[in-house]
Parts: sequence; C-alpha cells; structure tokens
Amino acid sequence: MATGYRRRFDPERFFIVGFEQHGCGRSRPLAIENLSTLPTNTTQTLITDMEVPRTHLNIDRWLLNGVSWGTTLALAYAQQHPQRVSGIVCFAIATTSPEYVRWITETVGLLFSREWA
Repeated sequence: MATGYRRRFDPERFFIVGFEQHGCGRSRPLAIENLSTLPTNTTQTLITDMEVPRTHLNIDRWLLNGVSWGTTLALAYAQQHPQRVSGIVCFAIATTSPEYVRWITETVGLLFSREWA
C-alpha cells in the first residue's frame, strides 16, 4: 500500500489493511506480464480476493477506502456484502464507463502532454 493511503487514517486509531488489486500495483504477476489471465480478472474475482484478508484477519466489519477504480470495487463489494461494511470512503471516483476509461487512459494526455509522455 502506498504511504499516501496510510496518511488518510491514523494508524493509532485504525487497523489498516491495504492491498493491491489483482494484477495491479505491487500485486504479482502483473496483468501485463500474462495477458491470458485478464479474462479471469473480473469484479467478482476481486471481491473474492477482498474476502481473503478480511476472513484471515477475523474482521467482522470494515471501512472501505477506494480510490479511482477502487471506488467502483468498494461499492460492488458493499452491495454484495453489506453486513461486512461499516462505511465507504471514496476518492477520485471512477465510473468505469467506456467514456471515462477513454478519458483517463487517453484523452487526459491532451491536457498534460509532457507528463503523459
């Protein structure tokens, strides 16, 4: 988990469980290393992945913190497991519509061409 995410919550008050989405960030293998695994990297798979640390750590209910596409995942998880969620904190909310994905992965480069390069 990036240190920026940890700063949002006081570790003296909260037990913080951070994880990367399957195949992203520091999760291995990266999705781009084996593109044949992408069809199995579904929202349902990621929700199942989220249950692994929750169950392992014996957490009855937790506060979800989603960023970008993680906001969509947090909402999907909460819909499937409402009894396991005490609340949701969302930053940089992503709708994951085709238009949004095109904007964030391609069009935004028009505004920040140097950074995009």
